[in-house]
Amino acid sequence: MNSNGDVMLQNFPVGCPFSNNFRAECLGKQEQNRVPKYSRLKNWENGNTFNDILHRESTKDFPCGATKCRGSVVFPNEMIRKSRSEPRPKEELLPLAIQFINEYYASLKRSQSQTHLDRLQEVKRDIEATNTYKLTEDELIYGAKQSWRNASRCIGRIQWAKLKVFDARNCKTVQEMFDHICTHIKYAVNDGNIRSGVTIFPQRTDGKTDFRIWNSQFFRYAGFTQPDGTVLGDPGSVDITEQCLKHGWNPTPGRFVMLPLLLQARGEHPVVFEIPKELIMEVPIRHPTKNFLDDMDLKWHVLPTAASMLLEIGGLEFPAAPFNGWYLTTEIAVRNLCDHQRYNLLQEFAERLGLDTRLSPSLWKDIAAVEMNIAVLHSFQSANVTIMDHHTATESFMKHMENEYRVRGGCPADWVWIVPPLSGSLTPVFHQEMINYIITPCYFYQPDAWKEMYSSSNKKKIHFKEMANAARFVVKLSSRAMARRVKVTILYATETGKSENYAKTICKIFKRAFDPKVICMDEYDSCKLKEETLLLIITSTFGNGDAPENGEKFAKLLSEMSRTHPKALQQQKFSVFGLGSRAYPNFCAFAHFIDKHLEALGAKRIMKMVEGDELCGQEESFRTWARKVFKAACSTFCVVNSNEDNADDDIFEAEHHWQPGKCRLTITANSLDHITTLSQLHKRKVFSSTVLSRENLQSEKSSRSTILVRLDTGGQKELQYLPGDHLGVYPTNRKELVQELLARLTDTPLIYETIIMEFLEEKKSVNGPVTRWVPDSKLPPCNIFQAFSQFLDITSPPTPQLLQMLASQATDPREKARLEVLSQGTQE
Repeated sequence: MNSNGDVMLQNFPVGCPFSNNFRAECLGKQEQNRVPKYSRLKNWENGNTFNDILHRESTKDFPCGATKCRGSVVFPNEMIRKSRSEPRPKEELLPLAIQFINEYYASLKRSQSQTHLDRLQEVKRDIEATNTYKLTEDELIYGAKQSWRNASRCIGRIQWAKLKVFDARNCKTVQEMFDHICTHIKYAVNDGNIRSGVTIFPQRTDGKTDFRIWNSQFFRYAGFTQPDGTVLGDPGSVDITEQCLKHGWNPTPGRFVMLPLLLQARGEHPVVFEIPKELIMEVPIRHPTKNFLDDMDLKWHVLPTAASMLLEIGGLEFPAAPFNGWYLTTEIAVRNLCDHQRYNLLQEFAERLGLDTRLSPSLWKDIAAVEMNIAVLHSFQSANVTIMDHHTATESFMKHMENEYRVRGGCPADWVWIVPPLSGSLTPVFHQEMINYIITPCYFYQPDAWKEMYSSSNKKKIHFKEMANAARFVVKLSSRAMARRVKVTILYATETGKSENYAKTICKIFKRAFDPKVICMDEYDSCKLKEETLLLIITSTFGNGDAPENGEKFAKLLSEMSRTHPKALQQQKFSVFGLGSRAYPNFCAFAHFIDKHLEALGAKRIMKMVEGDELCGQEESFRTWARKVFKAACSTFCVVNSNEDNADDDIFEAEHHWQPGKCRLTITANSLDHITTLSQLHKRKVFSSTVLSRENLQSEKSSRSTILVRLDTGGQKELQYLPGDHLGVYPTNRKELVQELLARLTDTPLIYETIIMEFLEEKKSVNGPVTRWVPDSKLPPCNIFQAFSQFLDITSPPTPQLLQMLASQATDPREKARLEVLSQGTQE
């Protein structure tokens, strides 16, 4: 023990120190007395400390482990309580019940009283006889309040003792459920003066007759999926909206359509209940000084609830126990209205405010988010509806935390959830160390009710047509499953990155029917070569017919195997694609080296080697090889694939298709020096040097040229070398050629403005397509002259696809015709 009272442990394992695995690893049977007496938490803003001892009462498994922290996982399995198919085992329930009863009577300062001891005996008898027990009303109220107090992700717990508890355990039907919920809403809304409350429906018995609220909240706006995949309304509500529609709801779609309640009693099918309009209180959103929201018709309801969580008290589970608090401005303004997966209105707000949304450094997102918080706070306050800003809420939480450590020696808190999504470090909770743990009573998440219901063994009559469709689907699924058992290893070696790109492209094609993986040759485990089923090689050649640097290890492996283990690969299949330039004498030499050695080792080609000439149709050669080798693989391994004929069409289309509306240049203040940019772009260390002289060592009559370049390295240690070392040079395009190209461009930015190239990325999600502008990683921030001088290849022959794209954009009929002709062949 040190002078501060800490118990010192030697050789503590790395990991989250409050996980059960961590404690088990630290403590042997003879070391139980060395467990830390408390955990010291520091406030880095004011230097104050808390000593947490409450976490030692936690008996629940926590998401973190001995070697990892999963504190940012939203729904860890340890915080999810699934339905049961039978009652909770009595040996599991009894200690939880005793622990809770003891805690309850200790809170009354009547521990070990006769009443306490009699109650313990009563609970034990009930569990022994019926496998369960019932809480008294006072115990229920105490447990419900404690569950809020123990909710580590809630920032508003300072009011936990004032929670209103509605006991609805005698509820029998969905109609009674709905009536109880209406009573709860009336109490909580209170004409805008929000009051916290919880309604507790019957406890779980056998797990088959649960009461459930299918909605995540009492009030939530619907999300209607449109034919084009977009969502009208709240994309976060698409799933529950579909469930309501399936169960008979027939609304008029709109942006802010209130969902009905979908209630389930006694494990039966759910019933839709429309919430009476007089119970729905909403606030129009307006800004106090700006009019950018006036014509958007924004509004939001006033009552946030957690309606689908499970409440556990004393080992008893209550699958329906809806709880409400009140809103923070950031919940509405930042999360609900601005999150990409929700209403996603941030950019529209910014544009209406006149902000420049092209540049992230303009901080338009931050400005728009603050203005929206101002608007929501003003709107709720003007309507006399309870709401808290994030600064007031965090200050309140700090007071609660201080009080909790004083009263019970701890306060479970999830820092990731407590720190608000806006102005994090400007709030006091940001600087406060916290520890997260689970103590009961508490709330748990539950899987969506419809997923659990529809995954159960409900049987229905199956017609012959449905059975035939199912059989066809199973056959197709079985065929794909068999195909996926055929593993394909795609090895590449490269100096410029082109072979890697080709490897990734063919991997996408083979994923349709095989199980492929892409590996760089220098990262490949040589021990696995004899275990391969199908090997695809894509490689360039470096220097005078040599292997690229990351292919040298694989070359040595093949050479060694050829000497020591001939015919070692008789069970393997392979094919090779080589990249090179016929301007060099040893064209695709390294690819030929691999092709011959694999054959010598007994491997069988499924297709002969194909060469891709950088000077003449390399892209088209690769496309042809990719298409044919995929067909050959399907034939060799008896894989039935319905997309064989066009296996690569949409993949190559996605890579080469270009539309003006999906690419843009934006001005940015960010720029890096030339050397740093080249290093990041090529993922190699780049250094600058000055050319002292340039001399052609061949005679003037020779058709070849060997250039001797003398460089002044400036004494840089990194540029010291030995004979035989390779040197890579990043040249600059000729100024005259660059200026000639720039003269043909239109609508270009100023020549000295730093630009970034962005493309519109579209991804599919459960809530519909999500689009965003993302920077092109291949072109770093630079001005237009630097782009064409230092980063873009403007001297290599263009691919047919590039010529086709240029032809589609050409306005001169003669140039358009010439480009179309050039794009048709590979020998021009």
